[in-house]
Amino acid sequence: MDTTGVIVEYNPFHNGHLYQINQIRAQYPDTTIVAIMSGQFLQRGIPAALDKESRTRQALQSGVDLMIELPVAFSVQPADLFAKGAIKLLSGMKITRLVFGAEHPKLDFKSIAVKIQNIDGDFNQYNETYASQYQQAVFDSTGVHIDEPNDLLGLAYAEACLSEKSEIQLCPIQRIGAGYHETIFNDSQEIASATAIRLAVRNQESIGNVVPGQTQIDSKNEKWIDWHDFWPYLKYQLSLLTPEQLSTIYGVSEGIEYRLLQQYEKLPEDASFDDWVHAVKSKRVTYTKISRLATYILLKINKNEIDKQYKQPYYHVLGFSKRGQSLLNYLKKEVPYPILTKISKKDKEGLYSLDYRAGIIYGLISHKESDLFRHPVQIN
Repeated sequence: MDTTGVIVEYNPFHNGHLYQINQIRAQYPDTTIVAIMSGQFLQRGIPAALDKESRTRQALQSGVDLMIELPVAFSVQPADLFAKGAIKLLSGMKITRLVFGAEHPKLDFKSIAVKIQNIDGDFNQYNETYASQYQQAVFDSTGVHIDEPNDLLGLAYAEACLSEKSEIQLCPIQRIGAGYHETIFNDSQEIASATAIRLAVRNQESIGNVVPGQTQIDSKNEKWIDWHDFWPYLKYQLSLLTPEQLSTIYGVSEGIEYRLLQQYEKLPEDASFDDWVHAVKSKRVTYTKISRLATYILLKINKNEIDKQYKQPYYHVLGFSKRGQSLLNYLKKEVPYPILTKISKKDKEGLYSLDYRAGIIYGLISHKESDLFRHPVQIN
């Protein structure tokens, strides 16, 4: 069975994503498209603008066949761990190929990954970010300068394929349209960045030209969520936790717990989440790293819970088309990890506990039901 994987956030699903799906359909007409999608919290440490069920429906109506949730233990991570989690799931499904957008799709990501296998990742230049030191190390080893976000993610996928001994074909395609960080678009554009789309919705501006119909409907009918909504809950945690307690949270190390709390205590009463992040931020500690730490603190995720999740992955099915359902029925006998189509009480206390926790707090804002009462979205 021919299968094509994509690793996505769909925050929200827009015309750039639709272009990718259409490209896959044009090149591989008989393939079944499987999307590994982050759930309620995303790679850069931000909450999803829309609930995962809404984003699943947007994707299925646009041509994706099977939607699998990327567990929060993998989804809120730097590129290497994000990629490792997603590739682990795709490899277990024996996916034929992975298609992803790249700024420079002609790069041979797998050969570059082979050349940098022995890079020492213990960078110690404390006046530079980990990312900048990593990019320099890649250049020193290969002579190739990779600094665009999607190229870096493509390289992370290639490295993950090596570590997982995966035979998935890597098929980069040219990323078109707006860059990730672009914040505006005009009426003549058909493709805009997800960042610009979220900002437009927040400012009550039209996004009809740059998103498919279902996303446009959801933009009018559903609450769009950001860190502002969770700031009161994070403040509650920061007000109660001691430095010793904070140090048990995943990702909190090198004494950063003191800075997180000290800068919080200095804030005026009307300070925002962004005010706190900018107060904590330094040359070494980036906005994204602090946002990820904030997510771990909000969800009270400790180091042991992440380690346990990496040892026991699972497939949580978010939705499927008829073609996707056929693949799912086949996979039930083939994959090495459990498939969850309906979350049970046993799951929420075991395998699915972190994502259940993420769903509960997300539901306080979205007012959507918990995973215990959900079924996969089905599109005929």
